[in-house]
Amino acid sequence: SGTVSLSYPLDVGVGAGNHSLSISFAGDTGYYASQNSQVLTIAKADTNLTQSDYTGRVGDTVTFTTQLTRSTDGASLSNQTVRFQLDGNDIGTVTTDAGGSATLTYLVTESTGVTNHALAVVFDGDSNYLTTNTNSTLTVSKTDTSLVATDINTSTGSTINLTATLSRTNDSKLLPNQTVLFAIDNIGVGSAVTDSNGIATLSYTVPAIANAGGHPITATFAGDSNYNASSITANLALTIDTAVLANNGSGIYGRSITLSGV
Repeated sequence: SGTVSLSYPLDVGVGAGNHSLSISFAGDTGYYASQNSQVLTIAKADTNLTQSDYTGRVGDTVTFTTQLTRSTDGASLSNQTVRFQLDGNDIGTVTTDAGGSATLTYLVTESTGVTNHALAVVFDGDSNYLTTNTNSTLTVSKTDTSLVATDINTSTGSTINLTATLSRTNDSKLLPNQTVLFAIDNIGVGSAVTDSNGIATLSYTVPAIANAGGHPITATFAGDSNYNASSITANLALTIDTAVLANNGSGIYGRSITLSGV
């Protein structure tokens, strides 16, 4: 039929766009040479991004990973720039590696917020590939907290400092600007706000009529929009201060007298 076919791979080196395609016959003893030119139009290739849903707590570092491939044959696309977005805002730009993967580490902060967040990855395309994007979800949950308090030994009538240290459990970060409630014998005695070192300090004067012995000190953090509640119990060991008062007395040498005191 006089038809000839040639299989030709359209790799990245060829490039999308219009290309001049020439076909020539050099001729032989029975035929003259001939040539024909056509236009080869190469379109940009479709692309595909994949990624998973993620979970994290306030203070966690979450690793986002995406895979960029060519839709026609599934080939991994290296050295391509992808953008990660959280709730529509760019949070990082990464170049795909030899396997077409791009990885971004993200620290979940208090300002991120405990809720479901829209996580997207965007490839803006280039001269050979069309743009694409993928969407998933980052679910942020509250972080557990821990309180530490120490036992106190003192006497009735004295003034002491009740202290408690608040931290989050996932990375032991000390939590400032949080309110801690203090109670003794399950009766509230006041509250204090944690300082930059996560320490809440409340000055407390032990009543002079308090009973000697052990009394539970309870420190409680009620939690907030980012952190779960926690509490701790320490011991307040009380002793009762005593004093002896003697009355003045007088008498005659050789006689008995009565001395009194309290």
